[in-house]
Amino acid sequence: MENKNDMCFNDIIYKMNQFIMENNPYDFDIERQKELVDTCLKKYTIEKIQLLGSNKIISEDVCKELNFIDLFDELVCMIPKEKYFDTIRFYTHYILEISGSLQGWSIPWMSDSDQTELEALFNKEGKWDVLNTPLNEDYVKTFKFVYDIFQNNFMIKESTKKITGKPEDK
Repeated sequence: MENKNDMCFNDIIYKMNQFIMENNPYDFDIERQKELVDTCLKKYTIEKIQLLGSNKIISEDVCKELNFIDLFDELVCMIPKEKYFDTIRFYTHYILEISGSLQGWSIPWMSDSDQTELEALFNKEGKWDVLNTPLNEDYVKTFKFVYDIFQNNFMIKESTKKITGKPEDK
């Protein structure tokens, strides 16, 4: 039986900052910082998987062999869809928070009933300006879209102005 506190992931920013600060991130370039975020998200996700009782399903050794997105997918399978608002959406908030911190420019997450695509807009300086999503977006697909942008398009030399994806694409 799940503990109510185990299903609430609003601790992600605090925990991730704790994990990251243990590694002196200020000495790293942007690519190394992205790697550090990936490593720390993996650690956070393993903790949540174990809190939800998955150690009966997946061993710690197997968890360590999986990449972050594989672990994230394992975690998602353990959470009822109606709990995604209290859990999975915080992963997206974290990536927007860390991205905003790294670029010195906050990134609002806007949901609109007229929006049909996931959309990341960048300003003329190449900073991630806004995340637009459909009002009834799938939190898992939204996170994977945002995480992909963070890892592959964020703070790179040749910036993009707009990245879109259908909610079912990612």
